[in-house]
Amino acid sequence: MNQGMKVKQAVSHVGYESPLQFSCEFKRYFGRSPQEIAAL
Repeated sequence: MNQGMKVKQAVSHVGYESPLQFSCEFKRYFGRSPQEIAAL
């Protein structure tokens, strides 16, 4: 988020192949989805 990346860009950047997989892992770790965090 600090770099202004969208979820799809971040997925590739950190090595995930699937945006859904990334979002699930993100939510499990942070307790909120990437979209929820971005909306804050």
